[in-house]
Amino acid sequence: VEAAQQLASSGGAHDPLRAALILRHAARSPEHLSRDGFLDQDGAELLTQSLKFDPQDCDTQVQLVAFWRRNGNLKRAREQLDAGLSHFPDDVALLTEAVLTAVAAGAFKKAATTARRLLELDPLNRNARALVGNAHLSHAAKQIAAGKLPAARKEITAAETWFGANVDHGRLLLLQAWTEQPGSPERLRLAQQAATTWGAG
Repeated sequence: VEAAQQLASSGGAHDPLRAALILRHAARSPEHLSRDGFLDQDGAELLTQSLKFDPQDCDTQVQLVAFWRRNGNLKRAREQLDAGLSHFPDDVALLTEAVLTAVAAGAFKKAATTARRLLELDPLNRNARALVGNAHLSHAAKQIAAGKLPAARKEITAAETWFGANVDHGRLLLLQAWTEQPGSPERLRLAQQAATTWGAG
C-alpha cells in the first residue's frame, strides 16, 4: 500500500492508475481470495484503496459491493453501490448487485424495480427474470407475515409471470397455501401439492 501511495504521489500523469493496478493485482492474489473467489477483509481494503486512485473500474466496484453484502454490512454495500452507480448507472453486474442488496435488506419493491431496469438493458437476461420473480415472492412472504393476504396473492401472481417455466412450483404453492385461512381445506390442498412437488408425501 505504501509503495502504491508513493507511486501515486510521484507526479506522473499515469502514476495514480499504475498505483491502482498494483493494489488490484495484490487484492486479487490467491492470498486474499478463497477457493470460490471471495475476497477477504485485507483484499477488500486493498481494492478500496485502489478506487481512491482510480474510481473508474466497474469490476472493482461490483466486487466490493458483493464483499460487503456477503459479510452482512448492508450500509457499506449501499454506500459502495451509490459510488459505483454514479459512474456506471447502466452496468448490468452492478445493477444485479443492487437487486441482491435490496433483497438482503428486505426492500423487495426496490429489488423488483431495479430488476426491471436490468431487463430493459438486457431483455434476455434469465438471471434478471429470476431476480424479479424472487423479489415478488419475498415481498409476498413479507405481506403474509403482516396479515395482508390479498396483497400477497397479487405478489405471487406477479412472480409467476416473471419466472415462466423455470418457477419453483413448490415454493409458489406453499406461499399460496399461507394466503388461505388456517385449517381450511384449500390451505391443506395447496400445502399437500407443494410437498408432492418436492417429492414428499
